[in-house]
Amino acid sequence: MFKRFWSKLQGKRKAPGPRVGEAVAEILRALPDNTIIRNGYPCPLGRIGHVVVSKHHGIFLVEVARIRGEVTVVQGDILVNNEPLAEDLVEQTLKKSLWLKDELKQRTGVEAWINPLIVFLHAYVRSSLPIQGVRVVSLKYLKETIMKHRATEDSMAVWLALENAQL
Repeated sequence: MFKRFWSKLQGKRKAPGPRVGEAVAEILRALPDNTIIRNGYPCPLGRIGHVVVSKHHGIFLVEVARIRGEVTVVQGDILVNNEPLAEDLVEQTLKKSLWLKDELKQRTGVEAWINPLIVFLHAYVRSSLPIQGVRVVSLKYLKETIMKHRATEDSMAVWLALENAQL
């Protein structure tokens, strides 16, 4: 009996494999045509979970948080089960967004706004108010969040430049 309990506990502690990122990638693949998606985009600050460049909805940097519980935003801080996170996901996401903005400008010659998202795969997110421009959402609302945005002229120009090129 203890062995069964221990193996279940160990199974819960294992680092998520490729299937975790696949849940987000599957939702992103369901976005309309005219969308360029890159999963696991290399960045000197750490791999970016997903980059989405949509002709009609803009440019998104999507970082994935594999945390369970209830997520709230209090005074600009992300809390999970009323406890602050050990790492500052907002700061990391902002830094990666700035890097991606510069990267896209180098590749396309266009400076466009990046919409940074932190997606919680296994958590209930109470608030979707942005923190320093970073929107925090649950996986359930990822597609809806992207579809609500409207592209700017700059993001459409980036999409056109990347359409036949490799991001």
